[in-house]
Amino acid sequence: MQFFVLATVIALFGNAAAIYKVKAGEDCYTIATSHGLSLDTFRNKNRGLNCGPSLQPGADYCV
Repeated sequence: MQFFVLATVIALFGNAAAIYKVKAGEDCYTIATSHGLSLDTFRNKNRGLNCGPSLQPGADYCV
């Protein structure tokens, strides 16, 4: 069962170091820099992400 969950996470998020849950008011830049990533790297880890003024709280992203 644990392998299935890990395989599903990798399939959805790629080979990410960690998954981060967004808090209210956070944006892509804030999350990226707080995890030592450039904005471009954060976007590449989260293909198709729309980095608007703020992200949906509770959403999961790769960091």
